Amino acid sequence: SFENCGEVEIKVFWKGDKPTDATSDVKVGCQFANGFRTPKPAIVRAQSKLNPKDYIECETKISVTEETPGLCCQAGNDLVPPQLKCRKRLSVKLHEKESKRRVTREQLFAKVEDKATVYFDNCDARDQIMVRANRKSRCGGRLTCADVGNTVTFVLKARDTSGNVAECETEVTIAAEDGICVKGLCSGSASGQFGLSRCPKNPTIKMGKSGRAKIGARSVDVGLSTACAEEKVRFTTSFSQKVTCDMLKGPDMEYTVEDVCLEYEDSDGNLGACETKVTFKDSKNRCPV
Repeated sequence: SFENCGEVEIKVFWKGDKPTDATSDVKVGCQFANGFRTPKPAIVRAQSKLNPKDYIECETKISVTEETPGLCCQAGNDLVPPQLKCRKRLSVKLHEKESKRRVTREQLFAKVEDKATVYFDNCDARDQIMVRANRKSRCGGRLTCADVGNTVTFVLKARDTSGNVAECETEVTIAAEDGICVKGLCSGSASGQFGLSRCPKNPTIKMGKSGRAKIGARSVDVGLSTACAEEKVRFTTSFSQKVTCDMLKGPDMEYTVEDVCLEYEDSDGNLGACETKVTFKDSKNRCPV
């Protein structure tokens, strides 16, 4: 470039950004090395030092290579997460391994990881990348026979040996191999007759005589059903905290908790779960005003 009146200043910046006082705002690293990722175009501006508003620009593409082969895969230099692609929809089956009593989380999740993803990394071999699948919802994290016939969203994460992580989501329809989810059987086999017929819609829990209250199995009605009369059912919730009078607010003296997970499990390992909003209220004036 040249200028007929005075000196010319060259500035380089990313396309779409505004130039700063620096000579170059374009900085690249190993994340763009060897064409694994392509940086967006850069703008080269030649402007007059006497009149900065007098300038001309052109667009250019930038490629990055390693001065020393393998430099970007040395310890501390790998900045690129694995390339991870999830299938949008797939179907997997609960399968038997050693016991019919319960289908474990690990047995099923391994199937999801194998079928759901295509992945590779700029530095690590495929068998060095750790891929894990987790149910997206916080509620009902473990999969059981109660999920058969339902579609569940999974989040899959791939982590390379440098700690870089990529993630994607997939919709998985749950099926079961013959004989795994046998209906009507009790102790010693997966029942399949356990579940929640409804999820309570915004239940209200009254404050107790002591000015405290908590979520319990009896305080939220889910229409619990189990095939076996002698089944013991374990109840857990994501909000186990005791609510006290000083937590209640507003003219109606209420305290609301969003997205509370209610989980019920029978002694055969069958799980029922749902998510709802719960409101604690002093409807019997047990809290001092």
